[in-house]
Amino acid sequence: MKKIILALTFLTLAVSTSVFASDEDDVKDVITKMDAALNTNNFDEFLDLFVDDAVEMPDSEPALVGIEAVRIRDGNFFANYTDNISQNVEDLIIDGDLAVLRLSYHEEVTPKSGGPTVVYVGKGIVVLERQSDGQWKVSMNIWNLDQPLE
Repeated sequence: MKKIILALTFLTLAVSTSVFASDEDDVKDVITKMDAALNTNNFDEFLDLFVDDAVEMPDSEPALVGIEAVRIRDGNFFANYTDNISQNVEDLIIDGDLAVLRLSYHEEVTPKSGGPTVVYVGKGIVVLERQSDGQWKVSMNIWNLDQPLE
């Protein structure tokens, strides 16, 4: 009997660990997709990563509440700039259908109309929600610079 209980305990731990590992990979994949969409200037793929009631809190700008506000602000960014961004997950917490990521990033933004490239180095918090189909989507995206621009 002890062997059966021990085997069931081990199996339960193995299954829960593999589910967590899968969730962790899926959550991190959203950040990879976000980087790819920004770096290839694919606004539709970028916007598809967000829930309808998403909130963005850009550095030194008002909060954007709802997908339409995100569409306007970020659509303007995609229309006017090329981006080269790399985000690194520094910390990740998953609790049920919510995931919170602490990120650092390095970004190079160049105006499409010409002009110098501006380099941004900063950090952020991204909150993801698991959807009914199992897909993870961004519900909050908050970022700011490590130092003010000169």
